[in-house]
Amino acid sequence: RLLDDKGNPTTPEPKVGHANKDVPEVLKLVPMQFGLTLNRVGNFTIELSATDQLSGKSAEVRLPLRVLAPE
Repeated sequence: RLLDDKGNPTTPEPKVGHANKDVPEVLKLVPMQFGLTLNRVGNFTIELSATDQLSGKSAEVRLPLRVLAPE
């Protein structure tokens, strides 16, 4: 999810991705990417979460994002 400076989501639905086939068991990291449209200036928070469907374990990380006006 992308949150604004007040903690509100910037879109009605979060971006969702799945890595549920052809993932080698020995893989410790699953690379994924999501596009963001940076259409306004401000401070935002990128909130990433993942859940392992086999173990039920989940993790979450929040990253600050600052969008500046073009010079």
